Amino acid sequence: MMKTIIVFTDYSKQSEHAAKYAIHLAKKIKANILISDAVTEPNPVYAVYDSGSRSVYDAPDDVRQNNRLLKFCDSLENELAATALPDKFVPAIYSQPAEMPLIDTARYFEENLDVAFIVLAVTLYYGASSIMAGDTCGKILASSSIPVILVPEEAPIRYAEKYAFVADINNNNVSTLVKVAELAAYSAAEVMLVNINNGRPLDEAQEGALRSIMKETIYQVDYGRVYYRHLPNEILKDDMEWLMQDTRFEMLVVVHSKNNTTSPLLQFNYSNKIVGNINVPVLIYPAID
Repeated sequence: MMKTIIVFTDYSKQSEHAAKYAIHLAKKIKANILISDAVTEPNPVYAVYDSGSRSVYDAPDDVRQNNRLLKFCDSLENELAATALPDKFVPAIYSQPAEMPLIDTARYFEENLDVAFIVLAVTLYYGASSIMAGDTCGKILASSSIPVILVPEEAPIRYAEKYAFVADINNNNVSTLVKVAELAAYSAAEVMLVNINNGRPLDEAQEGALRSIMKETIYQVDYGRVYYRHLPNEILKDDMEWLMQDTRFEMLVVVHSKNNTTSPLLQFNYSNKIVGNINVPVLIYPAID
């Protein structure tokens, strides 16, 4: 089954930019694109048909919304066709109008498609990211195992040359680091594993975990462009600011834990704060709790 990248759109310029980013990524990883307008969850109304009464969405609005979604996809397809290179993979673009609430839609896609990523736009308001990135992404991560890519409105559409994976150093990192390395291999990118140990040096157990992580990751993916970087600062907030200001990378990778309620990085509101201060995409993997 061909992999699929899901793009949830609200028809804003920001979500159009996110869709174009998803298409660019799809060309590299050979995935198709499915665009849905399920971001805004419609309220069901009841209508009577010859076959009886059933819950539906308001028909006139539904028709208008479907036409809008088709036009949105047509515009993306036309641009893709105009820029496609000979003998290169061109992703197919499909549409799925909102017929159920967003979380149910995400679950349906997960159950019926080989979903690589869900892509959401991030609209910035005075340094804070919008509800589309916060509430929507948080709900998706809490209810599915699909990684989410948040695309800020100023994010360049390009292949990553370096991924910065910010995480605690422990053996739970291996599965996620392997996935990041596999993704990085498509563009021969570097993967920088960054410690968020509040500026403290690694203790003996973490040093052992780091050696194990690197060895196991390289063994599983046979990819040698993975390395570790320790942040010298003493405060996590300063660490993140230092990382964003002084280290060049094209994608930030973090893990969102469903059960974590203490780590300031893994709390989603903190992830939102990070998104609100950088202009590169943020790839968020659900943790295996």
